[in-house]
Formats: sequence, C-alpha cells, structure tokens
Amino acid sequence: MRGIWLGANQALTETVITTQVERFQCARITDVFFELFGTSGAMYSTIYIPKIKSLGTFDPLSAMIRLGHSAGMRVHGWIHAYWLSQWYPRYEIHGRPGVPSSVYSADFSAGFQTLMANIANDLLSHYQVDGYHHDGIRLPGPETGLVASTVSSIANVTATVAAVKSAIDSRVTITAAVRRQGYLDCLQNWPDWIAVGKTKLIDFAIPMCYRDMAKYILYDFDAWNETLYPNIVPGIAVMFETPGYPIKTLMQFKDELDLCTQHWNDVVMFSARYMTEEMVNYLCRRDDATVRMGTRKGGFVLGTARMDGVNYVVTADDAAAHTTDWTIAPRLTAHTNRDGSLAMCAGNPIAVWPEG
Repeated sequence: MRGIWLGANQALTETVITTQVERFQCARITDVFFELFGTSGAMYSTIYIPKIKSLGTFDPLSAMIRLGHSAGMRVHGWIHAYWLSQWYPRYEIHGRPGVPSSVYSADFSAGFQTLMANIANDLLSHYQVDGYHHDGIRLPGPETGLVASTVSSIANVTATVAAVKSAIDSRVTITAAVRRQGYLDCLQNWPDWIAVGKTKLIDFAIPMCYRDMAKYILYDFDAWNETLYPNIVPGIAVMFETPGYPIKTLMQFKDELDLCTQHWNDVVMFSARYMTEEMVNYLCRRDDATVRMGTRKGGFVLGTARMDGVNYVVTADDAAAHTTDWTIAPRLTAHTNRDGSLAMCAGNPIAVWPEG
C-alpha cells in the first residue's frame, strides 16, 4: 500500500479531483483516504450529516470513486469520530475551562456507538468504497482536559470500533489512524484492536508518526510489539506539525520513507494538500521493495523482493528464520545488498540473490 489522505477542501470540484488523481497516478498511489466531511458538512449524500451547501448536486465521493477506480486506486471513506458531535450535540463533550471551545470530542456512549454503526452501514449501502477509515476514534489528548475517568472509558471507545466492525461485517477493509504514543491517555487501546489472539476489530492500524525529525520514527517503531507489525501501516507527514505547517524538504521526506521501509513496505502520507510536485516526482521514480510469499526450494525461500525493477530471491539457511505466521515478511528487504551479501533479520542470516 502506498496511501495518501485527501482532505475535503482539496476535493470540492470534479476538475480538482481529476487533477488530484493524475498527481496520485504519477506518485504511484494505490490507496486514497477520502475525507467524507469537514466542519462545514458532508462530501457525500447521507441522511446523517448535512451536505456542504456549496456543492449543490455535485457528489465528490462518487466522483472520487469513479475516477480513482478507473486509475486502479482503492478509495477509503475517512470518518472523523469526534467531529460528528458537532451535528449531534447530545454526544459532545468539551475540554477543561480555559481550553478553546473548539476542542471537543464525542462521548463514545452507547448512543454514539449506534450512530457510528448506522453511518458506516449507510455509506457501504450507497457507495462502492473499498475501505472504511476511522479517525479521531479517541479523545483529542489529555492536554485538553478531557480526562478519561471523567468523560468516557477505553471500553466505550473500543465498543464504538466494534459496533462499526459489526455493521460493516467484512464487506470492506477497515483501518484506523491512531496515536503512536500516549494512546491510552486518549482512551485508544488500538493494539488490542489488531492483537493476535483477540477479536480483530480493524484490519490495519495507521500510527501517525508525525515527528519533526525522521530519526525519531524508529523510537516509535521500537515501542510496538513485533506481533503487531503485520497489521500496522505507518503514517508519515510531508510537513512539520509546527505553526504554519512548513513543508519538509525532499531529503527529509525521503529519509522518513527510507526509515519506514526498514520495517514495512507500506506507508500512508499526510496529506495531498501539502505534498509538493517535487515529492510527487520523486515517488514516481521510487521503487519500494515488495515482498511476496515464496516457495521452498533448496533451503528456506522466505520470499521474493522487487527493487528498482529487478527481482531478488530472499533465502535463509537457518530454519529458525522461517516463521509460519510470516511476521518477518514486512522487514526482509530494508537494507539488502544486491551482490548476495548477508543481511540480518530477527537474528538470523538472510541472503538476497538476483532471481534467475
């Protein structure tokens, strides 16, 4: 997956959406996370949220699905949970005194859980989306004064995710943008949503690794249990989360992508609004390694890698390097030498050889 978040303000006309799709094709985007509503209304027709008035009869989501699918892209409906409360004030909660009134969240009560499930079912009943994407499925943050013990609970947030899962019933892929750190303070116990041995509530978690320096991303990765890796797709930002949102340089952007591919072949980028043409052109040229399950022949063939248009076979002499659940697959091709010299993976020697 090479995904990108596309905000509502960047998709208000068919001409703009067409231009975005053309840029995404150049950048070899596979998945578009399309924002279904902002603060002024919905980007599609639904009985649950008023449509943005300036759109008239135009349906941006329908246009995105039509144009995206014709370009071979998957389109995910991107829903902000805590923004919904502005249209349903009975579920709205605010931060402590002194915090701006714009800081609010949903209470994730039983009524809100039903609302989220109904919105998901309504979306899938009328639109051929390929995925449902949770955002804001948490409190905004402890700094807002929305303290877990006073406004909601981890169980309520998890129950909301479960309600959406039940409504969708495996019809599409379910993903969630999640806090990389401090998630329990926000009532978002997302590792439990994807953990082995538990009921899987989402298909992939997308931790928002929006750090100011690429090297810090590795600290986030190290904090996660490796059993979660197959169900994680890192989310990186193309700009800094500082006043004015300055755009990262191409080298900073490249460094973060390189760090991500030490662990995963997939990434989602935030966002289309800030992505420069220089970044688009770079993504057009970049050929990230992709790993696919191989067949065992003469040793342990762990899979194949494709880099810069060339196929490579990944093998291991040590049987311990072969894992039946394939959890090491996303990490095989981070820093491999094309001459067949050894790399290391999970403490076992891995050899990478040109195919053929």
